[in-house]
Amino acid sequence: MSNKSKESPPNGEDKYQEIINRSGNTFHCKVSNFFRDQGWSVMISPYYIDTATDKAREIDLLCEKVWQSVPSPWAKPIGFRVQLFIECKYVDRDTVFWFDRRDDARISREINRQIPVFKDNAYADKHHYNTAALIGLGKLFASGKGQGGGGEDREPIYLALNQVLGGLSQLRGIGTLTPIPSGYRQITVKYPVIVCSTFERFRRTEIVGASDPQTIADNFLLEVDYAYSLAVPERGDTTIRQYSLIDVVAYDLLSQFIQRLEREGQAVASLA
Repeated sequence: MSNKSKESPPNGEDKYQEIINRSGNTFHCKVSNFFRDQGWSVMISPYYIDTATDKAREIDLLCEKVWQSVPSPWAKPIGFRVQLFIECKYVDRDTVFWFDRRDDARISREINRQIPVFKDNAYADKHHYNTAALIGLGKLFASGKGQGGGGEDREPIYLALNQVLGGLSQLRGIGTLTPIPSGYRQITVKYPVIVCSTFERFRRTEIVGASDPQTIADNFLLEVDYAYSLAVPERGDTTIRQYSLIDVVAYDLLSQFIQRLEREGQAVASLA
């Protein structure tokens, strides 16, 4: 018989604290409280039915804010709504991202699709897609094994990417959290976002001219060509192909990310 004693299970209130410590809800709550403190409306864990698997899934957060232009007799005022579809990811393993050169034409088309009033406007150059893409675009990724091990289905970035894009595609028709007065020209943009607890365990290398792994010091974008099924009345399911840029944001750089969105919102409102 082994002389080693088995570790006693937690008892009393400790067992409940262990549940809290082992869940991802602590970081989830931390991010939601940050957005609330910044004046955003927040919906926690909206659920949807995944049409590919017919299973219920959820996205961590839907955060929303509206900027309104000042009404005037010369122009129709603008109500600019930003919706963030957020997956919160506690980083527990080393991860490498492969970066590629930015494609200016595709980025420009995506900005114009999202915000038509930015077309041929100098404000587009300051859109956070353009500023974040200065360091290139993440295209590939791979992680070391975490505590649970596993293959691609346990790859944390893959899971986060799948959740945030699945939530965005399936919740496109979700109701708004912040009303815009009638009579305003309404513009709504929807951004997929992965908020990470830290970038300390992230490194980058290059697709063109591979380099030694380098630290990642700023928020960045993942570039994804994404296809999903959408039920269309009288036509059945149809496949939608969507070019997507996903913001990857470190928690300690979240204020910087919000400030960039604030500048965009104020810029759109000023174009009325």
